[in-house]
Amino acid sequence: MENHTISISIAELGSAPYEVRMLATERLPFLLPVTPVIMDGSARLLYACEGAAPLAQIGDQRGLDLNDLFILLRGYLLCLADARDRLLNTAHIGSDPQRSVFVLSGEKLCAPDVRVLYGPDELSDENDKICRVADALAAHRGIMGAEPALGAFSRRARERTPTLSACLKLAESVQREWNYVI
Repeated sequence: MENHTISISIAELGSAPYEVRMLATERLPFLLPVTPVIMDGSARLLYACEGAAPLAQIGDQRGLDLNDLFILLRGYLLCLADARDRLLNTAHIGSDPQRSVFVLSGEKLCAPDVRVLYGPDELSDENDKICRVADALAAHRGIMGAEPALGAFSRRARERTPTLSACLKLAESVQREWNYVI
């Protein structure tokens, strides 16, 4: 588990005042807990990582199967959808499983436990973000069928450039397909 904070400059974010106010005043359920602060004359967002682990480390901390990987993918898709519903710029939702996608610790793995950072990200296209997370999950070692199943999801998502709701349905259909194979 991470027991520190991650700091992101609001200037780097380049956000509209609406977005900064949302981050400052509301507890957004899809984000790690965030506190805006002024440090050394610049405004920053401090994310508390306590009780959460980067998505890339989750497999090392608990036994995962293919179904768990799809739960994590679904959680990431729900984070993007929630940000969009709140009129936040999804270009600022992190897609790096090592540094910007986290999972809260809990007894049972579930999609609502996935949290993200809202900050500058090198990818702005939602479809690229979704495929990048799916590809990172597919590369998870030791899970039979992970690479072909999540690779199939990623290929289909890249071919269709679907909406978030279509991605959720696509993840569910690929998950059903591969549960029969494994």
